[in-house]
Amino acid sequence: MAPSYANIFMDSLERQFLESEPLQPALWKRYIDDIFCVWLGSKESLEALLRRLNSCHPTIRFTWTISTDSVEFLDIRIYKGSRFRETGILDVQTHFKPTNTFQYLHFSSSHPKGVFKGLVKGEAIRFLRSNSSQDNYERTISTFRHHLLCRGYPRCFVDPLLSTVPYSRRNNYIQPPPPPNLNLSSTLNTNPSNLNPITPRFITPYSPSLTNLYQTLTLHWDLISNDQTLTQLFSIPQLCFRREKALSNHLVSARTLGRPPSPTTDIPLQISTTPKRVKPCNHPRCLTCPKLLSYNVIHSSTTHQPFHLTDTFTCKSTSLIYCIICSKCSKMYVGQTSKSLLNRFGHHRSAAKEKRKQ
Repeated sequence: MAPSYANIFMDSLERQFLESEPLQPALWKRYIDDIFCVWLGSKESLEALLRRLNSCHPTIRFTWTISTDSVEFLDIRIYKGSRFRETGILDVQTHFKPTNTFQYLHFSSSHPKGVFKGLVKGEAIRFLRSNSSQDNYERTISTFRHHLLCRGYPRCFVDPLLSTVPYSRRNNYIQPPPPPNLNLSSTLNTNPSNLNPITPRFITPYSPSLTNLYQTLTLHWDLISNDQTLTQLFSIPQLCFRREKALSNHLVSARTLGRPPSPTTDIPLQISTTPKRVKPCNHPRCLTCPKLLSYNVIHSSTTHQPFHLTDTFTCKSTSLIYCIICSKCSKMYVGQTSKSLLNRFGHHRSAAKEKRKQ
């Protein structure tokens, strides 16, 4: 959701700013928080516009790079090539950030073979689109091949895939796809002979041992393909692999606790009473149990920040952070102990008694 919120905010910010400017840029393109701008005025007027842009919001600060020859935007470098003087057309080439370590998916990783094919061909198509010069494209592909070999990819696996993306097919990849042809007459035709056959899908977690699973699925498919009726109903089955939970799914939880109501200014402390997460130990001689407050959320009396308890605690719990609230002024004392809460509160009572004697 964060990129969507950032897009909405930046769209509103730049619209209000550009509408108030008397001089408009010739081109203004933005992707989330990265902006590419073409300015036909002087450098001084551009710097003045950027300074005004930096003052339109108190917490947003823009940094910029101004050049008359080339500039980097996202993963491409836009520059004035050899054809700029004749045609006025800018050239592009792939831009790699200095922090890029080229840690592509290692070939020994436990993934279906189609994942490695898609990575190699997908990156080759991206390089084809982002290089307007054939020389730059071939140099980028050569560098890409070198990084793949360093990640364990065999040359006999890489070269045939890269050969399917020649520079001569660049126009096919930079043109937008044609719109779908929606033929209502064929769509509304319910004749069973004209219906598209159903594709059976076998979905299973991936395992390197499942090398011949597809051959097993299609071993006796000729029995269905020889039947005219079944051929119209079913097409050749597909083998699909389901993504298993990764280590991050086990270590990180996406669940969030509900936000409690913010405290009012005239109430210094606000505590939620459900559900109870601090429980007494119920020992008959425990002096700490009567002082426990069985709450699950506590708000700081200074910052009003909520703090949620994520576990159940008793007087005998150890290695925790605790809070003592004054019953008269509602001021809070926050402490930390590796001992049990029972022992720590015993020390507090002893210190209070010694202070009274002094």
